[in-house]
Amino acid sequence: MSKAQREAVHQAVRDYPLDFSGDLAVARRMLHEIQTSRPLPDDVRVSPTDLGGIPSVAVALDGVDTPNMLLHFHGGGYAAGSASDATSLIAAVIRPARARAIAVDYRLAPEHPYPAAVDDCLAAYRALLDSGVPASRIAFTGESAGGGLVLATLLAAKAAGLPQPAAAVAISAWVDVTNSGESMRTRAAVDPSLTPADLAACADYYAGAADRTDPLISPLFGDLAGLAPLLLQVGGDEILLDDSTRLAARAATANVPVLLDVTPEVPHVFQGMSAVLDEAGEALVRIGAFLQSHWDTAGPALNPQIIGQAEKHHTALLERALSGTTVDERQWITLNLALAADAAVEREAHIAHVADVTAWEKDGIDAALHALVGSGLLAAGTDARLEVTAAGRDLVTGVRGRMNEVLSHAYDTVSPADHAVAARALTAITAALSAELAQSIV
Repeated sequence: MSKAQREAVHQAVRDYPLDFSGDLAVARRMLHEIQTSRPLPDDVRVSPTDLGGIPSVAVALDGVDTPNMLLHFHGGGYAAGSASDATSLIAAVIRPARARAIAVDYRLAPEHPYPAAVDDCLAAYRALLDSGVPASRIAFTGESAGGGLVLATLLAAKAAGLPQPAAAVAISAWVDVTNSGESMRTRAAVDPSLTPADLAACADYYAGAADRTDPLISPLFGDLAGLAPLLLQVGGDEILLDDSTRLAARAATANVPVLLDVTPEVPHVFQGMSAVLDEAGEALVRIGAFLQSHWDTAGPALNPQIIGQAEKHHTALLERALSGTTVDERQWITLNLALAADAAVEREAHIAHVADVTAWEKDGIDAALHALVGSGLLAAGTDARLEVTAAGRDLVTGVRGRMNEVLSHAYDTVSPADHAVAARALTAITAALSAELAQSIV
């Protein structure tokens, strides 16, 4: 953690204050300027779409072809923001999650007060399910008021008899529109982003004369039993801190799997500041790990429904090129994928460079690595690293030339732009070979 970074972020937020208790048109414009002030990375693709008639925005990364989908609900106090403006944060979330996303442009208050936003988010989820995306491949994400919509939509889906998504992530969630948390008072002096007056104004815009303890307005007061596993991330300097801490306690009491992740001395939705704040990047990595641990990644090796149609083509090409390889040569493939050939490299760090490795493929590589350790080709080294033994180096030396020729020929059959997909297919092949490797070399 960097104290200097945290102080700089706090000052930057204070230098550009949002005032939702004043002119709403000005607050909307300022939030738009803040959220769109940085250009998106070159590999991010954004396109308009709709879900069940609800305007939405699709967000994807080049080279990531995955069935895993985030359904994202943007923040803005229910009265500002848009799906398009949230794409920078969404892109930062889907990168470590190895996912794609659709952000819902739900209707805003005060023009469209409760229940418009919840109705739109539920309709979008229903449409996503109807399109053929299984609930086991969907996760809800949202920040601030969008975090509240994550919980409200989970409750609405339960009431409607729809399946829960695989998981849900609520960032700096506003789940108590009565604004009764103790941190409204204890964190007011240190929160650079929000004031109690801001939230009071937004509550009036959104809830009007409705009962603000209604669980679809303030999910904190709902029956949380049966909801999807939750990750609640919040900054220690937020007036909304107690929304997350109380929600975590109520979820745990309801036997909902829940992780409460509080980062000290950071502001509201700090995850969007990863370019200037180390803690933001670390929090995003934790979100990615949480989501990957909950998506349904089980499936047979080389199943085209999992690897996708493009990867099916590349897998066939690579399988043909590798069909005549020996066990020794297949061990070489595993060494290259998992250890960058004859260097002592952390397994997870290397696997992370292979595009969109699923959990079942990691399990396959793990099984092959276990076999390689058992055969004496790898050994546990210092700092939990695996190191190539002398026997392993002999193996690499003996088959490297031929295998380089085989793989070079295989990759020559696809364009450079498709190499990431081909690497993904090669990883799937390695997973499929793991059982054979384990039986052959231990």
